[in-house]
Amino acid sequence: MNQTQKKYALERVEYIRRNKNSELENKYTTPKKQLSGDEMINLVVKKKVPIRKDISRNTYRPELKDVFDFSNYESPKVIDSKKLSMAIKPINEKAQKIKDQIMLGDAEEALKMIQDFENQ
Repeated sequence: MNQTQKKYALERVEYIRRNKNSELENKYTTPKKQLSGDEMINLVVKKKVPIRKDISRNTYRPELKDVFDFSNYESPKVIDSKKLSMAIKPINEKAQKIKDQIMLGDAEEALKMIQDFENQ
């Protein structure tokens, strides 16, 4: 393999690795739950949200979130980082082995490894 071919092969491996890792990140992520303005108003009108105990009066125009506690209805994005790191580790190791093969080994073997990696 010449230098241009090696560069292309390395970029391809990195692209595949990032895509696989991204898929796993989505799998181990609980999405953020955020209420719309209409949903907040409906909850306030139905008296389903309590008034905050720590109301900040420093703002000129307080928003609903400044006055009412919506914490039971909203949640942040949560990533299970322990499971994610365990799932990503073998992918990163395999990608590194393929990169080593590209730089130090046989070109045909490296191409076969890339194809196997992509189809896993």
